[in-house]
Amino acid sequence: MEQDIEIGQFWALPAQDGLPPLLAGIFSIEETEHAGTVIGVAIQPHPEAVNLGWPEVGHVPIAAESLGLEAGKLVQSGAPVPESFREGHGEWAKAFAAGKAGVFTGSVSETYGLVTGLVQV
Repeated sequence: MEQDIEIGQFWALPAQDGLPPLLAGIFSIEETEHAGTVIGVAIQPHPEAVNLGWPEVGHVPIAAESLGLEAGKLVQSGAPVPESFREGHGEWAKAFAAGKAGVFTGSVSETYGLVTGLVQV
């Protein structure tokens, strides 16, 4: 991974593939035995896109090597971890430890499209 990421950062990502501009909040960084480094991300579409019905995603686990942040720009550091992220991350962590959850291997934008059902695979 080329970019230096830290918990509390927000990265602005450009619109692509029919998706709006996104803000990716980095709120956990974990080393796992089977999935390598996993980054917990909260994804917010641009405010104008929210007004058009694009949803926020409170937590998604993404493999560090596939984040795709090089297409974006660091816009904030030191942001507090939102409660919605804590809840989603907690549920995922329990399921992951039990072998019942995985990690996304697409970029933040690709993962947003998949999670929201706006991109078909």
